[in-house]
Amino acid sequence: MQEFTYTPLGFAQSTRLIKILPGESISSIKCHIFEINLQDLPISGYTALSYCWGSASKTEPITLNHYPFRVTKNLYAALQILRESHSTDLFWIDAMCVNQSDPEERSAQVQKMKKIYEQASRVVIWLGPGSAETMVAMRFIEKIRGIWNSLAAVHGNDKTALLDITVKEASILFDSREGVVDFKPLEGLALLLRRPWFERVWIVQEATTPENDKIVLCGNAVVCWDALITTTEVITHLMWRPGLQGLFANVQSIDNQSLRRLFNLEKQRQYKTPVFNLLQILAKYRHFKAGDPRDKIYALRGLAADLLEDELVPNYSLPPPAVFALAAQHFIISKRSFECLGFCDFSKRDLRQPSWVPDWSSPSIRHPLAKRQIHDSCGEGHRVYGAATLNVLSDNERQWNCTIKDGLVLTVAGFQVDTVSRVVNFDVLDACVADDGYSIAHSFNSKFRKEWGSLLFSTTKRSLFWSHDGYLGLGPTDVKPGDRVCIFFGGEVLYLLRFIRETSHFIGECYVHGLMDGEAYALLDDGSHTVETFVIE
Repeated sequence: MQEFTYTPLGFAQSTRLIKILPGESISSIKCHIFEINLQDLPISGYTALSYCWGSASKTEPITLNHYPFRVTKNLYAALQILRESHSTDLFWIDAMCVNQSDPEERSAQVQKMKKIYEQASRVVIWLGPGSAETMVAMRFIEKIRGIWNSLAAVHGNDKTALLDITVKEASILFDSREGVVDFKPLEGLALLLRRPWFERVWIVQEATTPENDKIVLCGNAVVCWDALITTTEVITHLMWRPGLQGLFANVQSIDNQSLRRLFNLEKQRQYKTPVFNLLQILAKYRHFKAGDPRDKIYALRGLAADLLEDELVPNYSLPPPAVFALAAQHFIISKRSFECLGFCDFSKRDLRQPSWVPDWSSPSIRHPLAKRQIHDSCGEGHRVYGAATLNVLSDNERQWNCTIKDGLVLTVAGFQVDTVSRVVNFDVLDACVADDGYSIAHSFNSKFRKEWGSLLFSTTKRSLFWSHDGYLGLGPTDVKPGDRVCIFFGGEVLYLLRFIRETSHFIGECYVHGLMDGEAYALLDDGSHTVETFVIE
């Protein structure tokens, strides 16, 4: 039998909706698909589904407008549950409503996805089929929600009353036996937060639309999004409360990465309008996953405060290296900034793309040195470093001068300051020993946790090096003797370049003690160094 074929959408503001037709729980899934105009929505509205596709090689057959159509096993499981619990709803489901085999339509629809989720009357978050552990967790979330609603009726939306419960109240809440809590609900919650849905980059846009109703489905259990957030906040707080730690002695705490993902999503949802620029958004959610590397850009562009509608428009006819190169060109040329270079990782990059282009498909734990600014107690912004940001109006030769040719070759004006002479290849902080013989990590107690975090931020995945002229520097672990230490006019830090087969390649940012605030310009003034043009591939 002929499989379902899409009819091209008739209007620029069109998309499609799905109606899941009634059927017995064991019967095959049958759906009706039709076109709608986003400017003329059905009175009943529609529900947008947020889910994890799952393996494309594992599919199940359904019927779409009387023709065979295949969906992934995870989507099929969702359709079965939705047929039972939301039989009257109309749905927007990307794998069905968008012709995934048509790059042009896919590009156009992806550009509308933020609007599609914002206009949805409800967002259903499908975490996948349930298990015994997750069912216990979902019931516990409902229990916390009930208690929270009771307290909110008296105390308003202040969570303090729930966070400050006594040991006795906590014992009752967590069904403790002989002073130790029942760990099963907490174990189930930890498993729930490790579901693949929480790792998808698309959920940042899908789950953070601020206004519409959001519910979470796991199997046939359902809770509201706010209940999941509240429960996780309460448990995290209580487990770390000094007077309650004994109560949770047999409970393994929820891993920090799961918590960070969840709370970052909730914080993003609270912003009514975009507040971060695109580079900040890409960095913030770099560890999220995408089946298509291009979606590391396209899934987040709608959340950026500094991106115009016609900038970095989704184009699935381009390969991932070309998409990442266009993003780098946007940051460097349009924003006149080299900050994106801090996200390059020479050893982990896709060899099909230039060395100066960040590969956003690869997560990185090394943070860029060129942070844009810090804020003092008065809220004033100040640059952290200014190695080459001096505004020398009298000398045009020293101004920001950068071009990109064919998305492949970066040409930058600047000068070579020095050459790497010796590299110290070990963990910088582990190598530091305090006066008492302990490592420096041991010497930082909780009082200086913030300072310790700053040290980790600056030194992770970096190596110390000495330059030929005796300067001490900090560069990426890829640094080697012979690398060129360079100034790019307009850059905030210094940069490392390496000749490979007579071509300059970008190795990474570097910190050079004594040259981070414009001091290197003295080398030009005394005539010992000259301005040159770096051609980087």
